[in-house]
Amino acid sequence: YYLVGQKLVQAFKRLGQADRLMGQMSQITAAPQIQHAQHIAEALLSAFKAGQIDRIELLSTEFISMISNRVQQSVLFPVDKAALA
Repeated sequence: YYLVGQKLVQAFKRLGQADRLMGQMSQITAAPQIQHAQHIAEALLSAFKAGQIDRIELLSTEFISMISNRVQQSVLFPVDKAALA
């Protein structure tokens, strides 16, 4: 896992999963810079190419209301060729 955001990093550690981390970026602001995304992408693509991981998925939350968020999951690699057709 590569975690982005302080709350997520804290929750992951609280669940005892810190040993499963590839990396983390906890000091990111509400307005992240392109360099943040480049750093994460380079780390994940390097691990994917080296065979250390077999897929890259993006998990995020969609704001619904002040008391509700929806988790969204997207597989980024490997690319589903059938979905592109």
